[in-house]
Amino acid sequence: MTAHLTGGFFGPHSDDSTDSADSPLATREISYAYYFHQEPRRFDGGDLLLYDTCPESGSFRRAVCSRIEPVGNTIVFFPSGCYHEILPVTCRSDAFQDGRFTVNGWIHKAGVAPFRPDPHTETQGASEQVE
Repeated sequence: MTAHLTGGFFGPHSDDSTDSADSPLATREISYAYYFHQEPRRFDGGDLLLYDTCPESGSFRRAVCSRIEPVGNTIVFFPSGCYHEILPVTCRSDAFQDGRFTVNGWIHKAGVAPFRPDPHTETQGASEQVE
């Protein structure tokens, strides 16, 4: 879940960016964002920009994008390799409940085991092994 208050934004990125094929990010296929907020909406901005992205190279063009307004009780699905960003939010008050909220998630590639910590490796700072 994310909460964007005044000044909140998220710069351009893709949800599958990784330097390692073993990373759980590498298995992300579809990203989604479910929007919810107070009605009437008490913030401006926070639009999602989806950029024209080349899947082979991962490059994107800022000049070509789709702009999606964060409408309450709606969900957006898009390819995880698509570069995107969240534009800055301006709330009408400093009250937390007046912000832009989302539940975010990812659908992973079929046939790929989800990431799980190695149960034989002790977690830093933990007194027991992860099971």
